Amino acid sequence: MEANDCDQRRTFLPDDPSVMPSKPGEKPEPESHCGHINPATGKYDLKCWWHDSVVWKDDCAVECGNEKLRFDAGVHPNPPDVAAHPPNCQVEDLPQGVLVVDDVPADVPAVTPGACPRRNDGTFTFDFAKDGQTGDFLSKVDLHQIGGGFGGHFWFTHSRAGALGDRLKVTGRWELGRELDGWARVMVHMPNHGAHTQQAAYTVHTADGPKRRTLPQRTEENRWVPLGAFRFTGRPRVELTSITGGAPDGKEDIAFDAVAFQPLPGKPRHQVVTLGDSFAAGEGASPIDGSKYYPESDRMGLTPYRNACHRSYAAWARKTRLPGSRHTLGYRTDVWDPEVDAHLLACSGARTQMLLPTAPSGQEPVRNAFGLAAEGQYREPSQLDKGFLDANTTLVLLSIGGNDAGFADIFTTCFLHANCHENLVLDLDGKTRARITDKVAPSVKTVLQQIAKAAPHAKIVLMGYVKLFTASCDETSQPGQTAALNPEAGEVEWMGKITLHLRDELAAVVKELREWPDRLDVHFTDPIERFGARGVCGNPEAVNAGIPKPTQGEGEKGGFPGLNPPMSQQSFHPNELGTTLLSDALTTDLPHFGYPAVR
Repeated sequence: MEANDCDQRRTFLPDDPSVMPSKPGEKPEPESHCGHINPATGKYDLKCWWHDSVVWKDDCAVECGNEKLRFDAGVHPNPPDVAAHPPNCQVEDLPQGVLVVDDVPADVPAVTPGACPRRNDGTFTFDFAKDGQTGDFLSKVDLHQIGGGFGGHFWFTHSRAGALGDRLKVTGRWELGRELDGWARVMVHMPNHGAHTQQAAYTVHTADGPKRRTLPQRTEENRWVPLGAFRFTGRPRVELTSITGGAPDGKEDIAFDAVAFQPLPGKPRHQVVTLGDSFAAGEGASPIDGSKYYPESDRMGLTPYRNACHRSYAAWARKTRLPGSRHTLGYRTDVWDPEVDAHLLACSGARTQMLLPTAPSGQEPVRNAFGLAAEGQYREPSQLDKGFLDANTTLVLLSIGGNDAGFADIFTTCFLHANCHENLVLDLDGKTRARITDKVAPSVKTVLQQIAKAAPHAKIVLMGYVKLFTASCDETSQPGQTAALNPEAGEVEWMGKITLHLRDELAAVVKELREWPDRLDVHFTDPIERFGARGVCGNPEAVNAGIPKPTQGEGEKGGFPGLNPPMSQQSFHPNELGTTLLSDALTTDLPHFGYPAVR
Protein backbone atom coordinates (compact mmCIF):
# COMPACT_ATOMS: atom_id res chain seq x y z
CA MET A 1 0.00 0.00 0.00
CA GLU A 2 1.17 3.51 -0.78
CA ALA A 3 0.29 6.23 1.68
CA ASN A 4 1.69 9.41 3.11
CA ASP A 5 0.80 9.52 6.82
CA CYS A 6 -2.06 7.04 7.31
CA ASP A 7 -1.67 4.75 10.33
CA GLN A 8 -4.45 2.21 10.82
CA ARG A 9 -3.11 1.33 14.31
CA ARG A 10 -3.37 4.83 15.76
CA THR A 11 -5.79 7.77 15.80
CA PHE A 12 -5.01 11.48 15.71
CA LEU A 13 -7.12 14.48 16.76
CA PRO A 14 -7.23 17.12 13.99
CA ASP A 15 -6.19 20.45 15.53
CA ASP A 16 -4.78 22.56 12.70
CA PRO A 17 -6.57 25.95 12.28
CA SER A 18 -7.53 24.95 8.73
CA VAL A 19 -9.80 22.16 9.99
CA MET A 20 -11.15 23.75 13.15
CA PRO A 21 -14.85 24.89 13.35
CA SER A 22 -15.39 28.29 11.77
CA LYS A 23 -19.10 28.85 12.54
CA PRO A 24 -21.07 28.90 15.79
CA GLY A 25 -22.46 25.46 16.58
CA GLU A 26 -20.25 23.68 14.03
CA LYS A 27 -18.82 20.42 15.39
CA PRO A 28 -15.05 19.71 15.34
CA GLU A 29 -13.62 16.95 13.17
CA PRO A 30 -13.46 13.55 14.95
CA GLU A 31 -10.29 11.56 15.53
CA SER A 32 -9.01 9.68 12.47
CA HIS A 33 -6.09 7.57 11.24
CA CYS A 34 -4.55 10.56 9.42
CA GLY A 35 -1.33 11.63 11.07
CA HIS A 36 -0.23 14.26 8.54
CA ILE A 37 1.27 17.37 10.16
CA ASN A 38 1.14 20.85 8.67
CA PRO A 39 4.82 21.88 8.67
CA ALA A 40 3.86 25.52 9.18
CA THR A 41 1.93 24.91 12.40
CA GLY A 42 3.05 21.48 13.63
CA LYS A 43 -0.60 20.38 13.90
CA TYR A 44 -2.66 17.59 12.38
CA ASP A 45 -4.46 18.87 9.23
CA LEU A 46 -6.15 15.74 7.73
CA LYS A 47 -4.17 15.93 4.48
CA CYS A 48 -3.73 12.18 4.01
CA TRP A 49 -4.07 9.87 1.04
CA TRP A 50 -3.63 6.20 0.43
CA HIS A 51 -3.61 3.85 -2.52
CA ASP A 52 -3.94 0.08 -2.49
CA SER A 53 -5.12 -2.74 -4.73
CA VAL A 54 -8.57 -4.20 -4.12
CA VAL A 55 -9.00 -7.91 -3.44
CA TRP A 56 -11.90 -10.09 -2.43
CA LYS A 57 -12.14 -10.95 1.24
CA ASP A 58 -11.41 -14.58 2.08
CA ASP A 59 -14.18 -14.85 4.70
CA CYS A 60 -16.92 -12.87 2.94
CA ALA A 61 -19.67 -14.85 4.63
CA VAL A 62 -18.61 -13.22 7.89
CA GLU A 63 -17.06 -9.89 6.92
CA CYS A 64 -19.01 -8.80 3.82
CA GLY A 65 -22.18 -6.75 3.92
CA ASN A 66 -25.37 -8.40 2.66
CA GLU A 67 -28.54 -6.90 1.26
CA LYS A 68 -31.86 -7.42 3.00
CA LEU A 69 -34.14 -9.26 0.59
CA ARG A 70 -37.78 -8.39 1.26
CA PHE A 71 -38.97 -10.59 -1.62
CA ASP A 72 -37.08 -13.87 -1.76
CA ALA A 73 -36.78 -15.42 -5.21
CA GLY A 74 -39.13 -18.34 -5.62
CA VAL A 75 -41.00 -17.45 -2.44
CA HIS A 76 -42.43 -14.00 -3.01
CA PRO A 77 -43.47 -12.61 -6.41
CA ASN A 78 -42.10 -9.27 -7.55
CA PRO A 79 -44.29 -6.40 -6.35
CA PRO A 80 -46.24 -4.51 -9.04
CA ASP A 81 -44.98 -1.17 -10.34
CA VAL A 82 -46.85 1.63 -8.59
CA ALA A 83 -46.70 5.41 -8.60
CA ALA A 84 -46.69 6.82 -5.07
CA HIS A 85 -47.57 10.30 -6.34
CA PRO A 86 -49.24 9.81 -9.72
CA PRO A 87 -49.05 12.77 -12.13
CA ASN A 88 -52.00 14.60 -13.60
CA CYS A 89 -52.26 13.49 -17.21
CA GLN A 90 -55.75 14.91 -17.72
CA VAL A 91 -56.82 18.13 -19.41
CA GLU A 92 -60.51 17.32 -19.14
CA ASP A 93 -60.75 19.20 -15.82
CA LEU A 94 -59.88 22.43 -17.65
CA PRO A 95 -62.40 24.50 -19.64
CA GLN A 96 -62.51 24.28 -23.43
CA GLY A 97 -60.11 26.51 -25.29
CA VAL A 98 -57.65 26.77 -22.43
CA LEU A 99 -53.98 27.35 -23.29
CA VAL A 100 -51.39 25.52 -21.18
CA VAL A 101 -47.77 26.51 -20.66
CA ASP A 102 -45.96 23.58 -19.07
CA ASP A 103 -42.56 23.65 -17.39
CA VAL A 104 -40.87 21.52 -20.09
CA PRO A 105 -41.31 21.45 -23.89
CA ALA A 106 -44.04 19.22 -25.31
CA ASP A 107 -41.56 16.92 -27.05
CA VAL A 108 -39.89 15.91 -23.79
CA PRO A 109 -41.26 12.44 -22.97
CA ALA A 110 -42.89 11.97 -19.58
CA VAL A 111 -41.19 9.40 -17.34
CA THR A 112 -44.35 7.82 -15.94
CA PRO A 113 -45.66 4.23 -15.62
CA GLY A 114 -48.45 4.95 -18.11
CA ALA A 115 -48.95 7.26 -21.08
CA CYS A 116 -48.98 10.92 -20.09
CA PRO A 117 -49.30 13.09 -23.19
CA ARG A 118 -47.92 16.58 -22.73
CA ARG A 119 -48.98 19.85 -24.32
CA ASN A 120 -47.29 23.22 -24.26
CA ASP A 121 -48.65 26.41 -25.77
CA GLY A 122 -45.70 28.57 -24.76
CA THR A 123 -42.30 28.57 -23.14
CA PHE A 124 -40.93 28.21 -19.63
CA THR A 125 -37.53 29.57 -18.63
CA PHE A 126 -35.45 30.08 -15.49
CA ASP A 127 -33.36 33.00 -14.30
CA PHE A 128 -30.68 32.18 -11.74
CA ALA A 129 -29.12 34.65 -9.33
CA LYS A 130 -25.38 35.17 -9.74
CA ASP A 131 -23.43 35.09 -6.49
CA GLY A 132 -21.98 38.55 -5.94
CA GLN A 133 -19.09 37.17 -3.89
CA THR A 134 -17.87 34.30 -6.07
CA GLY A 135 -19.47 35.00 -9.44
CA ASP A 136 -20.87 31.47 -9.40
CA PHE A 137 -24.50 30.47 -9.91
CA LEU A 138 -25.06 28.82 -6.53
CA SER A 139 -28.80 29.07 -7.17
CA LYS A 140 -28.55 26.28 -9.76
CA VAL A 141 -27.39 23.82 -7.11
CA ASP A 142 -30.75 23.85 -5.31
CA LEU A 143 -32.98 23.21 -8.33
CA HIS A 144 -34.56 19.77 -8.60
CA GLN A 145 -37.14 17.96 -10.73
CA ILE A 146 -39.79 15.34 -10.03
CA GLY A 147 -41.83 13.13 -12.37
CA GLY A 148 -45.18 14.30 -10.99
CA GLY A 149 -47.58 17.20 -11.28
CA PHE A 150 -49.17 18.18 -14.59
CA GLY A 151 -47.84 16.16 -17.52
CA GLY A 152 -45.52 14.10 -15.33
CA HIS A 153 -42.88 16.77 -14.56
CA PHE A 154 -42.29 19.79 -12.34
CA TRP A 155 -39.34 21.65 -10.85
CA PHE A 156 -38.81 22.73 -7.27
CA THR A 157 -36.36 24.64 -5.13
CA HIS A 158 -36.66 25.92 -1.54
CA SER A 159 -38.25 29.12 -0.29
CA ARG A 160 -35.87 31.60 1.30
CA ALA A 161 -35.47 35.28 2.18
CA GLY A 162 -32.73 37.72 3.16
CA ALA A 163 -29.16 37.75 1.86
CA LEU A 164 -28.99 33.98 1.43
CA GLY A 165 -32.30 34.05 -0.40
CA ASP A 166 -30.91 36.65 -2.83
CA ARG A 167 -27.82 34.51 -3.52
CA LEU A 168 -29.94 31.40 -4.17
CA LYS A 169 -32.84 33.15 -5.92
CA VAL A 170 -34.52 31.19 -8.71
CA THR A 171 -37.14 32.82 -10.95
CA GLY A 172 -39.45 30.78 -13.16
CA ARG A 173 -41.18 32.46 -16.10
CA TRP A 174 -44.12 31.13 -18.12
CA GLU A 175 -44.90 32.95 -21.37
CA LEU A 176 -47.77 32.15 -23.71
CA GLY A 177 -46.72 31.50 -27.29
CA ARG A 178 -49.38 33.77 -28.77
CA GLU A 179 -50.85 37.19 -28.12
CA LEU A 180 -54.06 37.77 -26.20
CA ASP A 181 -56.03 40.97 -26.53
CA GLY A 182 -58.72 40.91 -23.88
CA TRP A 183 -59.60 39.15 -20.65
CA ALA A 184 -58.31 35.76 -19.57
CA ARG A 185 -58.31 33.69 -16.40
CA VAL A 186 -54.93 32.50 -15.14
CA MET A 187 -54.63 29.18 -13.28
CA VAL A 188 -51.57 27.50 -11.79
CA HIS A 189 -51.22 23.76 -11.31
CA MET A 190 -50.26 22.59 -7.83
CA PRO A 191 -48.63 19.13 -7.70
CA ASN A 192 -49.69 16.58 -5.10
CA HIS A 193 -46.26 16.62 -3.40
CA GLY A 194 -43.03 18.61 -3.46
CA ALA A 195 -44.89 21.92 -3.00
CA HIS A 196 -44.92 23.29 0.54
CA THR A 197 -44.63 27.07 0.82
CA GLN A 198 -47.68 28.98 2.04
CA GLN A 199 -46.54 32.19 0.36
CA ALA A 200 -45.94 31.50 -3.33
CA ALA A 201 -46.11 35.01 -4.78
CA TYR A 202 -46.99 34.87 -8.49
CA THR A 203 -46.61 38.01 -10.59
CA VAL A 204 -48.96 38.27 -13.57
CA HIS A 205 -47.93 40.81 -16.22
CA THR A 206 -51.16 42.34 -17.50
CA ALA A 207 -52.27 45.22 -19.68
CA ASP A 208 -52.81 47.18 -16.45
CA GLY A 209 -49.34 46.47 -15.06
CA PRO A 210 -47.97 43.66 -12.90
CA LYS A 211 -50.41 42.04 -10.45
CA ARG A 212 -49.06 40.01 -7.52
CA ARG A 213 -51.15 37.18 -6.08
CA THR A 214 -50.00 34.96 -3.19
CA LEU A 215 -51.14 31.36 -2.77
CA PRO A 216 -50.36 28.43 -0.45
CA GLN A 217 -48.95 25.50 -2.45
CA ARG A 218 -49.39 22.55 -0.08
CA THR A 219 -52.59 21.26 -1.72
CA GLU A 220 -51.34 17.64 -1.48
CA GLU A 221 -53.40 16.90 -4.56
CA ASN A 222 -52.99 17.67 -8.25
CA ARG A 223 -55.25 20.70 -8.65
CA TRP A 224 -55.62 23.79 -10.81
CA VAL A 225 -55.86 26.89 -8.61
CA PRO A 226 -57.04 30.26 -10.03
CA LEU A 227 -54.90 33.36 -9.72
CA GLY A 228 -57.68 35.52 -11.09
CA ALA A 229 -59.00 37.12 -14.27
CA PHE A 230 -56.93 39.84 -15.93
CA ARG A 231 -56.90 42.05 -19.03
CA PHE A 232 -54.04 41.31 -21.42
CA THR A 233 -52.45 42.83 -24.50
CA GLY A 234 -49.57 41.00 -26.15
CA ARG A 235 -48.16 37.77 -24.79
CA PRO A 236 -49.24 37.01 -21.20
CA ARG A 237 -46.44 36.24 -18.77
CA VAL A 238 -46.39 34.86 -15.23
CA GLU A 239 -43.39 34.78 -12.88
CA LEU A 240 -42.63 33.06 -9.58
CA THR A 241 -39.48 33.37 -7.47
CA SER A 242 -38.05 31.38 -4.58
CA ILE A 243 -38.12 34.52 -2.40
CA THR A 244 -41.12 34.37 -0.06
CA GLY A 245 -42.43 35.94 3.12
CA GLY A 246 -43.41 34.05 6.22
CA ALA A 247 -39.88 33.65 7.65
CA PRO A 248 -38.82 30.85 5.27
CA ASP A 249 -36.07 28.58 6.57
CA GLY A 250 -35.03 26.89 3.35
CA LYS A 251 -36.85 23.67 4.25
CA GLU A 252 -40.14 24.22 2.41
CA ASP A 253 -40.31 23.32 -1.28
CA ILE A 254 -41.62 25.85 -3.78
CA ALA A 255 -42.81 24.23 -7.01
CA PHE A 256 -42.83 25.38 -10.65
CA ASP A 257 -45.47 23.38 -12.51
CA ALA A 258 -47.79 24.34 -15.37
CA VAL A 259 -49.75 27.59 -15.88
CA ALA A 260 -52.95 27.84 -17.91
CA PHE A 261 -54.74 30.75 -19.59
CA GLN A 262 -58.50 30.64 -20.21
CA PRO A 263 -59.50 33.30 -22.78
CA LEU A 264 -62.76 34.93 -21.67
CA PRO A 265 -65.46 36.64 -23.76
CA GLY A 266 -65.07 39.77 -21.61
CA LYS A 267 -64.54 41.05 -18.11
CA PRO A 268 -66.20 38.67 -15.60
CA ARG A 269 -69.35 40.25 -14.21
CA HIS A 270 -68.77 38.85 -10.72
CA GLN A 271 -65.31 39.21 -9.21
CA VAL A 272 -65.81 38.11 -5.63
CA VAL A 273 -63.40 37.85 -2.68
CA THR A 274 -64.33 36.36 0.71
CA LEU A 275 -62.30 37.53 3.72
CA GLY A 276 -62.49 37.15 7.45
CA ASP A 277 -62.45 34.61 10.25
CA SER A 278 -63.68 31.06 10.92
CA PHE A 279 -67.30 32.13 10.36
CA ALA A 280 -66.48 33.11 6.77
CA ALA A 281 -63.95 30.33 6.16
CA GLY A 282 -66.56 27.67 6.87
CA GLU A 283 -65.06 26.29 10.07
CA GLY A 284 -67.29 23.43 11.20
CA ALA A 285 -68.96 22.96 7.79
CA SER A 286 -67.41 19.55 7.30
CA PRO A 287 -67.55 16.02 8.67
CA ILE A 288 -65.63 16.03 11.93
CA ASP A 289 -62.60 14.46 10.22
CA GLY A 290 -62.10 17.71 8.25
CA SER A 291 -62.67 16.06 4.87
CA LYS A 292 -64.48 19.09 3.40
CA TYR A 293 -61.67 21.55 4.09
CA TYR A 294 -59.31 22.53 1.31
CA PRO A 295 -56.30 20.29 2.06
CA GLU A 296 -53.83 23.18 2.19
CA SER A 297 -55.88 24.72 5.02
CA ASP A 298 -55.75 21.69 7.34
CA ARG A 299 -52.24 20.30 7.44
CA MET A 300 -49.13 19.59 9.54
CA GLY A 301 -50.69 20.23 12.95
CA LEU A 302 -47.74 19.11 15.05
CA THR A 303 -45.10 21.12 13.15
CA PRO A 304 -44.12 24.78 12.73
CA TYR A 305 -45.55 24.56 9.19
CA ARG A 306 -49.11 23.82 10.24
CA ASN A 307 -52.17 25.41 8.71
CA ALA A 308 -55.61 25.31 10.36
CA CYS A 309 -57.41 28.02 8.36
CA HIS A 310 -60.13 25.40 7.68
CA ARG A 311 -61.47 26.87 4.44
CA SER A 312 -64.47 24.72 3.62
CA TYR A 313 -65.97 23.73 0.30
CA ALA A 314 -69.27 24.24 2.17
CA ALA A 315 -68.62 27.82 3.39
CA TRP A 316 -71.66 30.11 3.23
CA ALA A 317 -70.04 32.35 0.60
CA ARG A 318 -69.65 29.37 -1.75
CA LYS A 319 -73.29 28.36 -1.18
CA THR A 320 -74.62 31.82 -1.98
CA ARG A 321 -76.59 32.30 -5.21
CA LEU A 322 -75.85 35.58 -6.90
CA PRO A 323 -78.92 37.41 -8.26
CA GLY A 324 -80.16 35.84 -11.48
CA SER A 325 -78.20 32.61 -11.00
CA ARG A 326 -79.62 29.12 -10.49
CA HIS A 327 -76.25 27.83 -9.29
CA THR A 328 -74.20 28.59 -6.21
CA LEU A 329 -71.10 30.74 -6.33
CA GLY A 330 -68.99 27.70 -5.41
CA TYR A 331 -70.36 25.61 -8.27
CA ARG A 332 -69.81 28.40 -10.78
CA THR A 333 -66.26 28.83 -9.51
CA ASP A 334 -65.47 25.12 -9.77
CA VAL A 335 -66.70 24.82 -13.38
CA TRP A 336 -64.70 27.88 -14.48
CA ASP A 337 -67.79 29.97 -15.30
CA PRO A 338 -66.49 32.82 -17.52
CA GLU A 339 -68.78 35.27 -15.70
CA VAL A 340 -67.31 34.46 -12.26
CA ASP A 341 -63.91 34.95 -10.63
CA ALA A 342 -64.13 34.09 -6.92
CA HIS A 343 -61.58 33.51 -4.16
CA LEU A 344 -61.98 32.28 -0.55
CA LEU A 345 -59.23 33.81 1.63
CA ALA A 346 -60.86 33.77 5.08
CA CYS A 347 -58.97 31.93 7.81
CA SER A 348 -60.16 30.44 11.09
CA GLY A 349 -58.94 32.40 14.09
CA ALA A 350 -58.46 35.66 12.18
CA ARG A 351 -58.64 38.93 14.07
CA THR A 352 -58.98 42.34 12.50
CA GLN A 353 -55.22 42.94 12.19
CA MET A 354 -54.95 39.79 10.06
CA LEU A 355 -56.96 41.52 7.32
CA LEU A 356 -55.01 44.79 7.35
CA PRO A 357 -52.46 45.62 4.62
CA THR A 358 -48.77 46.01 5.35
CA ALA A 359 -47.67 49.64 5.02
CA PRO A 360 -45.05 50.49 2.39
CA SER A 361 -41.53 51.01 3.70
CA GLY A 362 -41.17 54.33 5.50
CA GLN A 363 -44.91 54.80 6.05
CA GLU A 364 -46.81 54.55 9.32
CA PRO A 365 -48.63 51.20 9.48
CA VAL A 366 -52.40 50.97 9.65
CA ARG A 367 -53.43 49.76 13.11
CA ASN A 368 -56.66 48.53 14.64
CA ALA A 369 -58.08 49.88 17.89
CA PHE A 370 -55.92 47.40 19.81
CA GLY A 371 -52.83 49.09 18.36
CA LEU A 372 -51.94 46.09 16.18
CA ALA A 373 -50.70 46.32 12.57
CA ALA A 374 -50.92 43.81 9.71
CA GLU A 375 -50.22 40.23 10.72
CA GLY A 376 -50.35 36.91 8.89
CA GLN A 377 -51.52 33.48 10.00
CA TYR A 378 -49.95 30.06 9.58
CA ARG A 379 -47.11 31.50 7.48
CA GLU A 380 -49.66 33.06 5.13
CA PRO A 381 -49.57 36.85 4.67
CA SER A 382 -52.37 39.09 5.90
CA GLN A 383 -55.48 38.69 3.78
CA LEU A 384 -55.25 42.06 2.04
CA ASP A 385 -51.55 41.46 1.37
CA LYS A 386 -52.45 38.43 -0.77
CA GLY A 387 -53.29 40.86 -3.57
CA PHE A 388 -56.73 39.64 -4.67
CA LEU A 389 -58.55 42.94 -4.13
CA ASP A 390 -58.26 45.58 -6.85
CA ALA A 391 -60.28 48.05 -8.90
CA ASN A 392 -62.00 45.18 -10.77
CA THR A 393 -63.40 43.51 -7.63
CA THR A 394 -67.21 43.73 -7.64
CA LEU A 395 -68.15 42.08 -4.33
CA VAL A 396 -66.34 41.52 -1.02
CA LEU A 397 -67.93 39.22 1.57
CA LEU A 398 -66.62 38.91 5.11
CA SER A 399 -67.26 38.23 8.76
CA ILE A 400 -64.86 39.60 11.36
CA GLY A 401 -64.85 40.71 14.99
CA GLY A 402 -65.80 37.54 16.87
CA ASN A 403 -62.23 36.62 17.76
CA ASP A 404 -61.43 40.23 18.65
CA ALA A 405 -64.37 40.09 21.04
CA GLY A 406 -62.82 37.02 22.70
CA PHE A 407 -65.56 34.46 22.00
CA ALA A 408 -63.22 31.46 22.29
CA ASP A 409 -61.92 32.72 25.63
CA ILE A 410 -65.49 33.19 26.84
CA PHE A 411 -66.34 29.55 26.03
CA THR A 412 -63.26 28.33 27.90
CA THR A 413 -63.92 30.59 30.90
CA CYS A 414 -67.55 29.55 31.18
CA PHE A 415 -66.64 25.89 31.04
CA LEU A 416 -64.16 26.35 33.88
CA HIS A 417 -66.40 28.63 36.02
CA ALA A 418 -70.04 27.90 36.80
CA ASN A 419 -72.39 30.84 36.14
CA CYS A 420 -69.47 32.69 34.61
CA HIS A 421 -71.57 35.72 33.65
CA GLU A 422 -72.52 36.32 37.30
CA ASN A 423 -68.97 36.08 38.64
CA LEU A 424 -68.22 39.57 39.99
CA VAL A 425 -64.47 38.96 39.95
CA LEU A 426 -64.44 37.92 36.29
CA ASP A 427 -66.89 40.70 35.30
CA LEU A 428 -67.31 39.02 31.91
CA ASP A 429 -70.41 41.01 30.99
CA GLY A 430 -68.97 44.45 31.62
CA LYS A 431 -65.55 43.71 30.16
CA THR A 432 -66.92 42.00 27.06
CA ARG A 433 -69.43 44.74 26.29
CA ALA A 434 -66.77 47.42 26.76
CA ARG A 435 -64.32 45.53 24.58
CA ILE A 436 -66.88 45.19 21.79
CA THR A 437 -67.89 48.86 21.90
CA ASP A 438 -64.49 50.46 22.48
CA LYS A 439 -62.16 48.14 20.58
CA VAL A 440 -63.90 45.65 18.31
CA ALA A 441 -66.28 48.02 16.52
CA PRO A 442 -63.58 50.64 15.71
CA SER A 443 -61.25 47.85 14.55
CA VAL A 444 -63.89 46.48 12.18
CA LYS A 445 -64.45 50.02 10.89
CA THR A 446 -60.75 50.28 10.03
CA VAL A 447 -60.87 46.95 8.20
CA LEU A 448 -63.88 48.01 6.13
CA GLN A 449 -62.18 51.29 5.22
CA GLN A 450 -59.04 49.46 4.08
CA ILE A 451 -61.11 47.01 2.01
CA ALA A 452 -62.88 49.90 0.29
CA LYS A 453 -59.52 51.51 -0.41
CA ALA A 454 -58.15 48.33 -2.01
CA ALA A 455 -61.38 47.59 -3.95
CA PRO A 456 -62.92 51.03 -4.63
CA HIS A 457 -65.66 49.76 -6.96
CA ALA A 458 -66.76 46.77 -4.88
CA LYS A 459 -69.89 46.33 -2.85
CA ILE A 460 -68.88 45.17 0.64
CA VAL A 461 -71.15 42.92 2.74
CA LEU A 462 -70.37 42.25 6.40
CA MET A 463 -72.09 39.08 7.66
CA GLY A 464 -73.22 39.17 11.29
CA TYR A 465 -72.92 36.30 13.78
CA VAL A 466 -75.65 34.01 15.12
CA LYS A 467 -76.67 32.83 18.56
CA LEU A 468 -74.63 29.65 18.88
CA PHE A 469 -76.68 28.11 21.72
CA THR A 470 -80.45 27.69 21.70
CA ALA A 471 -80.77 26.14 25.13
CA SER A 472 -78.91 24.10 27.70
CA CYS A 473 -78.99 20.34 27.19
CA ASP A 474 -77.19 17.21 28.32
CA GLU A 475 -76.85 15.55 24.91
CA THR A 476 -76.52 16.41 21.26
CA SER A 477 -78.12 14.80 18.22
CA GLN A 478 -74.90 15.12 16.23
CA PRO A 479 -72.84 11.90 15.92
CA GLY A 480 -69.31 12.01 17.29
CA GLN A 481 -69.98 15.18 19.28
CA THR A 482 -70.47 15.88 22.96
CA ALA A 483 -72.66 18.15 25.07
CA ALA A 484 -70.16 18.12 27.94
CA LEU A 485 -69.08 21.70 27.22
CA ASN A 486 -72.57 23.13 26.78
CA PRO A 487 -73.17 26.20 28.96
CA GLU A 488 -75.85 26.37 31.63
CA ALA A 489 -79.23 27.97 30.94
CA GLY A 490 -78.28 31.35 32.40
CA GLU A 491 -75.03 31.40 30.44
CA VAL A 492 -76.88 30.55 27.21
CA GLU A 493 -79.17 33.56 27.70
CA TRP A 494 -76.22 35.83 28.50
CA MET A 495 -74.20 34.68 25.48
CA GLY A 496 -77.22 35.43 23.30
CA LYS A 497 -77.34 38.97 24.66
CA ILE A 498 -73.63 39.45 23.97
CA THR A 499 -74.19 38.27 20.39
CA LEU A 500 -76.96 40.84 20.02
CA HIS A 501 -74.68 43.56 21.41
CA LEU A 502 -71.99 42.65 18.88
CA ARG A 503 -74.64 42.61 16.13
CA ASP A 504 -75.81 46.10 17.06
CA GLU A 505 -72.29 47.54 17.21
CA LEU A 506 -71.31 46.05 13.82
CA ALA A 507 -74.54 47.28 12.22
CA ALA A 508 -73.88 50.76 13.63
CA VAL A 509 -70.37 50.76 12.11
CA VAL A 510 -71.80 49.88 8.70
CA LYS A 511 -74.46 52.61 9.01
CA GLU A 512 -71.82 55.16 9.97
CA LEU A 513 -69.57 54.26 7.02
CA ARG A 514 -72.46 54.59 4.56
CA GLU A 515 -72.92 58.19 5.61
CA TRP A 516 -70.72 61.25 5.14
CA PRO A 517 -67.73 61.60 5.01
CA ASP A 518 -66.92 57.99 4.04
CA ARG A 519 -70.03 57.18 1.96
CA LEU A 520 -68.83 53.62 1.44
CA ASP A 521 -70.84 51.01 -0.44
CA VAL A 522 -70.92 48.72 2.59
CA HIS A 523 -73.86 46.67 3.89
CA PHE A 524 -74.74 44.42 6.81
CA THR A 525 -76.52 41.04 6.69
CA ASP A 526 -78.11 40.01 9.99
CA PRO A 527 -78.74 36.23 9.90
CA ILE A 528 -80.11 35.88 13.45
CA GLU A 529 -83.81 35.82 12.55
CA ARG A 530 -83.39 33.39 9.66
CA PHE A 531 -81.15 31.15 11.78
CA GLY A 532 -83.75 31.07 14.52
CA ALA A 533 -83.50 28.55 17.37
CA ARG A 534 -81.18 26.21 15.53
CA GLY A 535 -78.07 26.60 17.67
CA VAL A 536 -76.60 23.88 19.85
CA CYS A 537 -79.49 22.04 21.56
CA GLY A 538 -81.89 23.31 18.89
CA ASN A 539 -84.08 21.20 16.65
CA PRO A 540 -82.45 20.73 14.25
CA GLU A 541 -78.97 21.73 15.38
CA ALA A 542 -77.30 23.99 12.81
CA VAL A 543 -74.26 24.55 15.03
CA ASN A 544 -71.70 21.96 16.10
CA ALA A 545 -71.59 20.97 19.75
CA GLY A 546 -68.24 19.97 21.24
CA ILE A 547 -66.04 17.96 18.87
CA PRO A 548 -63.46 16.06 20.93
CA LYS A 549 -60.95 15.16 18.24
CA PRO A 550 -58.83 17.96 16.70
CA THR A 551 -58.21 17.78 12.95
CA GLN A 552 -54.77 17.14 11.50
CA GLY A 553 -54.13 20.86 11.06
CA GLU A 554 -54.94 21.83 14.62
CA GLY A 555 -52.43 19.78 16.56
CA GLU A 556 -52.89 18.16 19.93
CA LYS A 557 -54.13 21.25 21.83
CA GLY A 558 -57.21 21.81 19.67
CA GLY A 559 -58.95 25.13 19.31
CA PHE A 560 -59.62 26.02 22.94
CA PRO A 561 -56.32 26.25 24.86
CA GLY A 562 -56.82 25.49 28.54
CA LEU A 563 -59.41 22.77 28.07
CA ASN A 564 -58.47 19.24 29.03
CA PRO A 565 -59.22 17.04 27.20
CA PRO A 566 -58.78 19.28 24.12
CA MET A 567 -61.63 20.23 21.83
CA SER A 568 -61.46 20.80 18.10
CA GLN A 569 -61.78 24.38 16.88
CA GLN A 570 -64.70 23.08 14.79
CA SER A 571 -66.76 23.10 18.00
CA PHE A 572 -69.48 25.77 18.32
CA HIS A 573 -69.38 26.76 14.65
CA PRO A 574 -72.19 26.51 12.08
CA ASN A 575 -72.32 23.07 10.49
CA GLU A 576 -73.35 22.44 6.90
CA LEU A 577 -77.01 23.20 7.68
CA GLY A 578 -75.83 26.36 9.40
CA THR A 579 -73.83 27.64 6.42
CA THR A 580 -76.84 26.94 4.19
CA LEU A 581 -78.99 29.18 6.42
CA LEU A 582 -76.33 31.89 6.32
CA SER A 583 -76.07 31.70 2.55
CA ASP A 584 -79.86 31.95 2.27
CA ALA A 585 -79.78 35.16 4.27
CA LEU A 586 -77.13 36.65 1.99
CA THR A 587 -78.83 35.43 -1.19
CA THR A 588 -82.00 37.23 -0.05
CA ASP A 589 -80.16 40.45 0.84
CA LEU A 590 -77.94 40.91 -2.22
CA PRO A 591 -80.65 42.27 -4.57
CA HIS A 592 -81.75 44.71 -1.84
CA PHE A 593 -78.14 45.91 -1.58
CA GLY A 594 -78.18 46.71 -5.30
CA TYR A 595 -75.91 43.86 -6.37
CA PRO A 596 -74.97 43.45 -9.09
CA ALA A 597 -74.90 47.01 -10.34
CA VAL A 598 -76.85 47.68 -13.55
CA ARG A 599 -74.51 47.60 -16.52
